[in-house]
Amino acid sequence: MKTCSSLKRLASIPGFVLLTFFSVSCATKIVSAPLVSMTKVQGLPRQTLADAGRVKMEWCRGDVSLSGSSDPALMEEVTLKAQKAKKADYIGDAVYWRKGNCMTLEGVALRGGGKR
Repeated sequence: MKTCSSLKRLASIPGFVLLTFFSVSCATKIVSAPLVSMTKVQGLPRQTLADAGRVKMEWCRGDVSLSGSSDPALMEEVTLKAQKAKKADYIGDAVYWRKGNCMTLEGVALRGGGKR
């Protein structure tokens, strides 16, 4: 996900008027993790994992809660949404970004395979 460092550079240019009319909102990197899951409660998987492709998912306050929570957490909801969309057990190389009331998750969807 792109941050707004290039927009900040533009804003520092004398005479750059466009930004006076628009509010620029930047995505902030929250955390990265090698492996996350909202459906598997145990530690590291004792099975081989199959790559189910890259995933980029967003969940915003006001979206339908997939966890059924009355006060859903952004990171939990976006993780669950990504797992359901890809039918994945885990998301590997996960990076979470926040922009306003939205959370974006980028990573690799992983499905459980055979025993190691």
